[in-house]
Amino acid sequence: MNTPYILITGASSNLGIEIAKSLAVENRLILHGRDINKLENIKKNLANNSAHIIWQCDFIVRDNIANNFIKFLDENKIMIRSIIHVAGIAEFKPARLINRDSIKDSFCINFFSILDIISVAIKKQYKEVMESIVLISSVSVHSSAGKGMGAYISSKAAMEFYGKAIAAEIAPIRINSIALGGFNNNKEDGVTQMIDNNAIEYPLGKGEPKNITGIVEYLLSDKSNWVTGQTFIIDGGYTVFR
Repeated sequence: MNTPYILITGASSNLGIEIAKSLAVENRLILHGRDINKLENIKKNLANNSAHIIWQCDFIVRDNIANNFIKFLDENKIMIRSIIHVAGIAEFKPARLINRDSIKDSFCINFFSILDIISVAIKKQYKEVMESIVLISSVSVHSSAGKGMGAYISSKAAMEFYGKAIAAEIAPIRINSIALGGFNNNKEDGVTQMIDNNAIEYPLGKGEPKNITGIVEYLLSDKSNWVTGQTFIIDGGYTVFR
């Protein structure tokens, strides 16, 4: 069997790219996204680029995610050992405008997509080499939220607490979340529009994607082999004020 891969969803985001760069030297990666041209360009600029492969899938179209993932794994004859769910969307709407249809994209991308991927990864034929799942959540789940963030926070909370709920069930596969404060990233990945207004509330300054890779590497490594069902708040001290 070939060396197992690490799946990075949302690999074309700034955070996804930074995580891919930090892992590319010693691992085989699956780079997920919607824009094949952007993914190809990212792959070309990674170390050991020939070792990595691309999975193009639109998470908004939920009905095909699980089957698409199974087809991808089987056609490429690969196994995965870790998943990092970076893919996310932040859509802010006041409560008076929120209904099931208006929050569908948030839940499809932030939560339902990883639910479907995990359901495949823990099947008997795929889970043999699975070790760790890392979910990228938001510090807003654990602190006071800004106006219009109801749909975004609800979808991130659903993802994060689903991870806690299944941790015992899927053991020895580990599943943990990283709750991020706002940092300089693509708009679709986080609460970037709030950073400048709240800069004074980050004692360690504005975050960058490179500040996140260390904790991701830890949660993928054997050093975290007794850690599961946990949330790590990485926010530059933001919650000190909450």
